[in-house]
Order: sequence, then structure tokens, then C-alpha cells
Amino acid sequence: MITSANYSIDGKSYNLNKEQGNTWSDVNQAPNEAGLYPIGISVSNEVGQTSYIDNTSSKFNLNLRVSEDVKNDISLIEYLPEYLQDIKEFKLIMEAESQKFNELYFTKDKTLDMQFVDYMDIEAITRYETFLGIVGEGTLEQRRSYIRALYSKGDKLSENSIKAVVKSITGGKALVKFFGGDEALNPNPGQGTLRVQVLSPDMNINYKFDDIIRAIAPYMPAHIKLNIIKYFATWEDISEAYTDWQAIKEASSWQELYNYIPPEIQI
Repeated sequence: MITSANYSIDGKSYNLNKEQGNTWSDVNQAPNEAGLYPIGISVSNEVGQTSYIDNTSSKFNLNLRVSEDVKNDISLIEYLPEYLQDIKEFKLIMEAESQKFNELYFTKDKTLDMQFVDYMDIEAITRYETFLGIVGEGTLEQRRSYIRALYSKGDKLSENSIKAVVKSITGGKALVKFFGGDEALNPNPGQGTLRVQVLSPDMNINYKFDDIIRAIAPYMPAHIKLNIIKYFATWEDISEAYTDWQAIKEASSWQELYNYIPPEIQI
């Protein structure tokens, strides 16, 4: 017997609600941008077994097509002499041909947009990620941000390029410092360390913090450690560190909670 079910689309997961007749459903808003979105569905039973299916299964067409309205800007009947515009046969012919011309211009504009990362839809960015040899993660906008970050990095890592990567992903700033192996404040004594402190993000951006690591780590020299510090805390970070009110009570003061910084990520 199924005890829970959820589905994922555009990098986000949603719960399905149990209805009468042992059916499960959900009413949710489709993604804002047009495209063909793969869907994944996960179901669990009373003994904890979980099954997962997605669009790779040949038995199911688990894709959501979000269409965009075609603007009707072209009206060919206006190009006919006025004495022909009221003839029924001409009106029907011009309406049909006008629709095709509108679709043609829409496709032309869409094809041009797909050449730019900021406007790529889910299908175009998937093809582009395949060309780059990377696997897309997160929502459509997060995947765009990651590719922009790769572009902003340039041919090699530097303080400016790392700051550009962080800004592309979170919209915020970063503090970048390199420690020599023998420096007193080096968190990894005896080994060179690159420390990146990511400051507060732009709260209007739905960023994926792990993308900073994905963008920087592959280009790090093997003999240098990479320390990435989330130099701010979200409520999610605090709830993971202080799992209940008892843990909060055991803190030395509210200032400790206020100053909490998540543990650094070391690679």
C-alpha cells in the first residue's frame, strides 16, 4: 500500500495528496517559462520501500510541455484591397496564412533567444550542458547561473574570477585569500590553502550554494586545499545546527545564535 508520494519538476519537489479511491494528485502552478520539463515521481509503501520513475522510462511519457502563446501581430488581410477584404473566401485564406506567419516569426525569435544563456529554455540548456560535458542541477534559473559562472571564471582562477563566480551564482560578494603553507593563520598548516568566504547573497536570487564548489573545484591545483565558507546563515542552517529548543537553551546566549556561521567546506 502506498503511504506517501511526491514528484519533482524543474529541480523542485512537491508532495502528492491522497484522494478517494487510492489516487494521488496535486494542483500546482506550472513553471513560468516555456519548455519541455522532465518529471520524476517517487512512491513509498508501509515497509519503507521506495520506487522512482522519471522520463527515462519507456513505459511512461513523464514530461510536462509548457507552451507560450503566439502573438497575432501579423494580419495579411490588411494588405488586400478593401473591396476584397469582406469576401468570405479571402478572409478565411488570410486568417490561415496569418496564423502560419505569426508562428514562423515566433519560432524565428525563439531560435535567436536560444543562442543566449539568459533566455535558454529547459530543452536548449540541456543540449548546451551536454555539449559542455556537465550535468544540470537545480532549477532552470540555477542552471543558467552555473553556466554564467563558468563563463565569468575565464581561463584560470584568480581573486577577481572567483569573486565573479560567486556574484554570478548568489548575486553577492566574496572575500578571497590565499595562505602559504608556513603562514601562521593557515587552516591547513604545511599546505597552501585558498579560502573563499561567501558573503550574504541577493535574497531575490534562488541560488544553489553547491554550484560555487562545482565551478571552482575542478580548476584547483592538486597541491592546494580549497576552503569555502558560507559566511552567513539561513534559518535552514540554524535549524540544522540547533535541532530543538533545548539545543537553543544550551547556547551561551542569543548572540551565539545571531553570530552562527555554518561549518566550512574543505576540498
